[in-house]
Amino acid sequence: MGSGTGGGFSGGASLGANVARLAGKYGFNQQSGKFGVSGEGKSRVIVSDNPTATAQAFFKDLSAGGKVSNTGKGKVAIFSDKSSVFFRETSSSGGPAVNIKITGSQAQRYKIHFEPTGWIKGKDK
Repeated sequence: MGSGTGGGFSGGASLGANVARLAGKYGFNQQSGKFGVSGEGKSRVIVSDNPTATAQAFFKDLSAGGKVSNTGKGKVAIFSDKSSVFFRETSSSGGPAVNIKITGSQAQRYKIHFEPTGWIKGKDK
């Protein structure tokens, strides 16, 4: 079973392993241990020419090996260790967002907003 809707967990895949595998592809900040740059509040930001497509690809890559299901507000992938990644095409701020929750010794929770090229922190959209 794969990461498609209704599938089970795949092998020994974990969200933490997916994060490590994707660090170079999506701008992982080694100092903070998070993807993207600092955004408003505690959120992070990944800037892209096509924020929705980038967010969808990011979710697909991060969800590999997790059990993916639709929530009505988006998609969630849950891993065997209860780590999760949640994708919403439209967040309360207007654009796509991904929430990451890693459990265990490297526990972290944070949200990433995907913004269009030219985004400047603190400027109105």
